[in-house]
Amino acid sequence: MSDPTTPVAGEDGGGRPVDEAIAQELVERARAEGVELVGPGGLLTGLTKTVLETALGVAKLVGSDALRAGADMLGRSSLALQ
Repeated sequence: MSDPTTPVAGEDGGGRPVDEAIAQELVERARAEGVELVGPGGLLTGLTKTVLETALGVAKLVGSDALRAGADMLGRSSLALQ
């Protein structure tokens, strides 16, 4: 697995972190396709949904105790997760 902060060559010959390059590509694609960056149906909404769903899937794999601990760390009641 590659390190997400590994520099990649940009058009100017300089390096930039991979995560920044990916984010910029997503923004450029969204704009080219007429997708809003924020708001319902926007790029940020979709990315947030994907990240949260992925995190919940991982939490389910490690068990409900870890999910409750994570919720408690975020200041949420673990009772809501039962």
